[in-house]
Amino acid sequence: SPSRGLGDVYKRQAEYNARVALFTWTIESGSMEIINIEESATGSTSKSIATIRFNSDFNGNAVFKVKAKDSRGSGEVTHAIELEETN
Repeated sequence: SPSRGLGDVYKRQAEYNARVALFTWTIESGSMEIINIEESATGSTSKSIATIRFNSDFNGNAVFKVKAKDSRGSGEVTHAIELEETN
């Protein structure tokens, strides 16, 4: 994993096989904040990209979830971030 400095941002993408989907991003643990979400659709796939900022007290570990829902159902993915300290 690339090393991240305090205040750096991290982008994560979610895709869902539906033309129109509602995405919900949730930080479960870790000192981070979602600063932007971009959503788009191409063909039969919806895409959501979240830009997440590490706060100054981020300790290298975090968990966030993204849920996607449409008229046919829903899906959920959990992402864990575990960064190692580098010299």
